Amino acid sequence: MREEAHEALTERTQNRKQKILSLMDSEAVHQEELKACNVEDIKKGITCDNVEKLLDVSNATARKYLNELETENKIKQIGDSGRDVYYTLI
Repeated sequence: MREEAHEALTERTQNRKQKILSLMDSEAVHQEELKACNVEDIKKGITCDNVEKLLDVSNATARKYLNELETENKIKQIGDSGRDVYYTLI
């Protein structure tokens, strides 16, 4: 049972990270989602707050997803810390 729960969690995490990448990659298809999560300009990138709203997750979870995507070399962080940090596709 524990293995099944772990697999389900892993799958959900992968799906959410894919949703982040999809949102960043195809602006026109996701205009409503972009508005809903307060993305000002997808060409500039997205913030942790945007991901929180998009996926309805905590700040820590949003940061975790973004850090994993950065480690996987799919996105890159622009800025060092605070409100000026955003992420763009590589």
